[in-house]
Amino acid sequence: MEIAEAMRAQRDDVVTLAPDATLDNLATQTSKVFSYTTETRDSEHVIFKLTTASGGKLSVTNEHPMVTS
Repeated sequence: MEIAEAMRAQRDDVVTLAPDATLDNLATQTSKVFSYTTETRDSEHVIFKLTTASGGKLSVTNEHPMVTS
């Protein structure tokens, strides 16, 4: 579920990768959401747009944590 969708639904929990997840051992955890924040002013962010070999697409900011090999 995208974060924007979770915010619209006011979800109070989200599933994320666990801190110790690796490519060889993917692990998830359910995390409690205490609040959502949106930008109140225009700002610029570095965005990385990734395309997988199977055609999937993912856009993330340069601050978004990622599992790497």
